[in-house]
Amino acid sequence: QIIVSYQNDCLKIYSSFKTKIFSSFEKITNNNNVYKIDCSHNGLISLPEHMNFLNLRLFNCSNNHLTS
Repeated sequence: QIIVSYQNDCLKIYSSFKTKIFSSFEKITNNNNVYKIDCSHNGLISLPEHMNFLNLRLFNCSNNHLTS
């Protein structure tokens, strides 16, 4: 599971995040509003080649098996 927090499109206030759970990076929609991604403890061996999250502030991918 990948936990993604979106900013509220209207207020853009940090306290107004919505959290959605996706089964893969490819299923994440509206990349420009992604603030946080937590994909820790998932047994990942790689990340997508093109991760385009312009407003990403927090990225936790700890405790995986990344090779590159």
